[in-house]
Amino acid sequence: MIYNMYTKLNQKTVSTIILLIVAVSMVISQKIPDFGIIPKPEIVQWNGKYSEIHNINKGTTTFSQYEKNIFEEFFAKAENSSSKSAGILFDIDETFQDEEYELNISKSEIRINGGSRKSLQYGLTSLLQIIRFHGFPLPEVYIRDKPALRYRGMHLD
Repeated sequence: MIYNMYTKLNQKTVSTIILLIVAVSMVISQKIPDFGIIPKPEIVQWNGKYSEIHNINKGTTTFSQYEKNIFEEFFAKAENSSSKSAGILFDIDETFQDEEYELNISKSEIRINGGSRKSLQYGLTSLLQIIRFHGFPLPEVYIRDKPALRYRGMHLD
């Protein structure tokens, strides 16, 4: 059946269709940058630049020791390095929904704003995924996300 369809269409038409599909998929993939964040955030804006941040400084991160332990391997590198480092600035903003957060990595600062401590943790998780996916220096990126549904599902393997 496929062979019959191919013989009915000339080779030039098939080549044009394939080229069009490839071009459209390339345009779509460029519009949505992939920073290795799962699930994919609602808003991701990247200016194509990278920050001057080459590691995270444990001393200026204002979060609990338990939550700092998530980044222990990166903090250890920061303390033993003379390159540009940055702390993570956290802010609970009551205008955000309970689990909504925004992560803003600028040229020299990492800022996570959210509606609750839980949302700040989701921002931290996104930052960790960016670090694992990209490494340092970090991309200058703005991410805003919130759950699509009021509840979070769980999958056990």
